[in-house]
Amino acid sequence: MNKRPIVLILVFLSLIIATAFSFDTAKATKAFKTYVEDYKKEQSQLPVILKLKEDLKDLALYRLYKLQIAGSVEKKESTTTIPDLLTDHMKALDESYFSTGEEKIAYSAFLSWVVSDVSGKKFQVGTINEMPAYSLTFNGYSSRIRTVAPQVYESWIAYSLGLLKKRPSSFPEGNLPIPNTFSNFDLSVAMDPAEQEEIASITDEEILKQLSKAIQDISNKKYDVSALFKDKVEERVDFITSRLSEDLEGLEDSTKNLLKLWIYRSFSLIQEAPYFPESLPINVMNIPGFENDISMEDPNYEKISAIITKNDMMMMQLNFALKMIGNNDYSPVGLIEADIVSEAKKMVAPLLSTLGQIRNELSGEFISSVSKKLSLGWIRILFYALIIFLGLTYLKILKKYLLYIIVGFETLYLLFLSNPYQSAFDLSLYAIVIIPLFVFAILITLGRVLSKKKKAIDLLALALIVLALSLPFVKLYKNIPELSMEKYPEFYDSIYYDALKDDLFESPNSLFNIEMRELTSLVSAELNELKRGYRIIIPNMLNNLAKNTGTTFSVSGTRLRLSVPSFADYLSIENEPTYISQFEDLQKAFKSFVRSSKRNYSQYKRTLNNIENMAEKVVTYAGNPLRADFEEYLKRTLENKSEYTVALDDIETAISDEMKIEPRSALVTPYKVPKYTVLLLGVFLLVATTVVFRNFFLSILEGILIVIAFVGAYGMRNLDIFVQAGTPYLKLSVSTGMNIWFFVIFTVIIVLAEIFAFISYKKGRESA
Repeated sequence: MNKRPIVLILVFLSLIIATAFSFDTAKATKAFKTYVEDYKKEQSQLPVILKLKEDLKDLALYRLYKLQIAGSVEKKESTTTIPDLLTDHMKALDESYFSTGEEKIAYSAFLSWVVSDVSGKKFQVGTINEMPAYSLTFNGYSSRIRTVAPQVYESWIAYSLGLLKKRPSSFPEGNLPIPNTFSNFDLSVAMDPAEQEEIASITDEEILKQLSKAIQDISNKKYDVSALFKDKVEERVDFITSRLSEDLEGLEDSTKNLLKLWIYRSFSLIQEAPYFPESLPINVMNIPGFENDISMEDPNYEKISAIITKNDMMMMQLNFALKMIGNNDYSPVGLIEADIVSEAKKMVAPLLSTLGQIRNELSGEFISSVSKKLSLGWIRILFYALIIFLGLTYLKILKKYLLYIIVGFETLYLLFLSNPYQSAFDLSLYAIVIIPLFVFAILITLGRVLSKKKKAIDLLALALIVLALSLPFVKLYKNIPELSMEKYPEFYDSIYYDALKDDLFESPNSLFNIEMRELTSLVSAELNELKRGYRIIIPNMLNNLAKNTGTTFSVSGTRLRLSVPSFADYLSIENEPTYISQFEDLQKAFKSFVRSSKRNYSQYKRTLNNIENMAEKVVTYAGNPLRADFEEYLKRTLENKSEYTVALDDIETAISDEMKIEPRSALVTPYKVPKYTVLLLGVFLLVATTVVFRNFFLSILEGILIVIAFVGAYGMRNLDIFVQAGTPYLKLSVSTGMNIWFFVIFTVIIVLAEIFAFISYKKGRESA
């Protein structure tokens, strides 16, 4: 039988295993690029990217429903960012998605690229370092290295010193000295080829220098077992005598000698020790070459012994010292091994520092491995500046057309080329130009309308502005069945379904949960106050009456009967100030309770109303599984005490009608769809420039461009819905048409703007 192929296969498998556990920056960078390229494909191939895209859709749904039901108000303690949510995605991934550590680290960094991609922000080192998934993955890798590295370095040092006969698989030949100083000894060190390869791949020259120095230091060390043992004893005795009592002042040397003799005796190294305490244990320890050099005779030993044995602290420290000394191996191999272990541990800190450098370098490699997004939109500002310069200098014929050119081109760019959600520059530009210009138009119009000389055209301008302000809040589609939660049954199995429940009602920081705690607190407080009135205030009054008058009580069934004597000194009219003061105290207590009770009841009704409104909103949009979980939460919270059940009944009654109908779809307003967002900005720009400049031809130019853009977007069935800044778009196909009211208001705005511009133009011509 030919054994050569079998040997080759074994060698090949060993190389695969070793390589799989070594850290390769190039491999990580390649994996990162692969993830990015596959993510950009319309039809991704990698299973982990397919899973990511599913989770991104669920993430968008989660944020959509959360904003629709609970709004954007969040407690700071519970606020979750998109990097946090993508980290949850990675935590939920099965390890089978990654075949190497490099792939896992690359994927965690890739998630930060996804964050920058969906938010339109620049992908840079800070983006990666702020990604929790990346930090957690790399920290996990570092933690494993912290555990594995010392064992690997121990094997290298032991091999260099001759203690280990078998050469470690990844021993850095030629980079470490091999003095073979202790080749006459044997030492067993755990060696894993994969771990050896992994640590070797990240061990740099600086660590090799430190290892070389450690090997030389241990090699040059003389392992005199007796001397080392005595050093240990000296160390522990110095610790015990570091704070001697006043009774032992001036007797420090004698005290130390006596303690050493007791320790020697406790390990059977000497047969007798002066005044050796019976409470100390006697064990056997073999210390080659040990000789006692401490005198057995000292007139102070008796006095010192009496003081020490009565000092509980010193005796406790002495017993602890015996344990510490006894735990050491005082054979030559044991001492050498202890030094090897100690030196190997010292390599962990510089190795982790190296890992930090690798992390920074790796982040840089990830950044440079992907093509940067080129945003050239800012170049148009240079074009505007050039046109203005030429119009004011060399081509003065352009001067009267500057406004048309700049506003017209910007409107064209805005409507057909820009995406404010993906361009921080465009968003900032429109925020500092269009919005202030629109506000200026409002102020001008209000000033004219409120003046005594207001005209019909001013009222027309006011109507135009009011319609423009209302347009963003008109529903874009009356109803989109595809946005019903029930259309996404897979969402209930996603990791973000639990996040939605937390945000809506499960988390202690959710607004609903806060209101529920307020409700139960009010109910409990009111019940306790009421019980206090029945159990303390009224009984105290009756007991006082019985004590002062001899009144007796009897109970017949559920009725309490009082038998008051016909007369008693307490009942004398002369005693009126006394008994009246007690009635007044009772009256004050009742009035205080009534005020408190009314306040509690008012707060209870207000809180209950808030809860009912919130609950109605939850079940209005919630799918059946979420409704069931919400009902279970209500019962779990309010059924545990009888006093809360009335509130539970009220809440269930309030939501009973909504529970019977199908879940309502999430609303879509124009600013939630990018193509209509730019239309809104175009409308604001049209209204503002029309009111401010009153230029007919400019208004016509803007109106034509806006209508063309509207026709292109009208009837659009495939929507990209903007959910929240930094959140991926929710992509879906809709089957319903546009809300007629949006179409009507939009059309009216365009028509009114042109009428306003025409009237202004006509008046300008007449006045000229």
